[in-house]
Amino acid sequence: MKKILLLLLLPLFCLGQQKTIKEEGDIQNGKGERIYLLEDGTKISQKGTFKNGRLEGENGEEERINKNDTIVFKGEFKEGELIEGSILRLEEDRVFYKGTFKKNNLFGTNCSMAAFTKSGDTIIKYGRFINGTLIDGSYNYKKPNGWKRACKYQNGEEINCIRNDRNHYNSDDIIGGSSSKIMLQTLDNEAYIEIGFDNTKTNLLWDTGAYGLALSKYDFIKLLESGVEFLDLNLKAVSYGVANIPIEGKTLIINNLKIGEYTVNNVVCTYYPNMKTSLIGMNFFDKFDNVKWDKKNEYLILYK
Repeated sequence: MKKILLLLLLPLFCLGQQKTIKEEGDIQNGKGERIYLLEDGTKISQKGTFKNGRLEGENGEEERINKNDTIVFKGEFKEGELIEGSILRLEEDRVFYKGTFKKNNLFGTNCSMAAFTKSGDTIIKYGRFINGTLIDGSYNYKKPNGWKRACKYQNGEEINCIRNDRNHYNSDDIIGGSSSKIMLQTLDNEAYIEIGFDNTKTNLLWDTGAYGLALSKYDFIKLLESGVEFLDLNLKAVSYGVANIPIEGKTLIINNLKIGEYTVNNVVCTYYPNMKTSLIGMNFFDKFDNVKWDKKNEYLILYK
């Protein structure tokens, strides 16, 4: 008898955990609207078509407001859960989800997530999701300083990631044949590689420990005066020299760079006003499909 009494009291106890603010229409089996408060202070607003007291069908809307965030669900509901439509989460960051859902997580194809952080970052994902995780599709990340990163997702893994502050391979950026041989010029046990722009040429120290193409003030001004155009990405770059002292520079894009028998476009380089010698490092060669180094005969072969 005591067990039956407890079961009878349970619904009454649960109902006591919420306070009704507004009820209009048929909120059991029809169209209506209701607003109520939970014991923890969460305010829930629902409007649309109801079935057995829960949102059901298209054009439903539910808003949940608590002290930490606001979540808005819009679209098609089944047994009180959103199955297709959009979810907007408002807190310090703004996150917008669109597509099909399972237990409030993106689940299905042609789904998207867009996040806008308080710091100004933007993150956009699109494709096939399972339980809120991107499986196949695209991922784009952008910072307010102009830095960008784009990746493809396949079977839940990142592939083909590209950053706008690093060189990457694109055969369309390379004008020339299938390969080009470059002779290294050595001086005092150091190797130099010649690059050119139209009739202007300069030699860069080949440093396998350097990151990419880094221009000193001398070479930067030399190229600038010869008519070379630089596209400023408005990205600050920091390198570390002797005694780990930071050297600040800026990231640029240059076109029509000649190296060997190739003309290369969309080359990412960095200008360091306080650097004494220009360097050409490993990331520069990511512009090519492959590179082979013949150390004994002192030459490189670049492949398109």
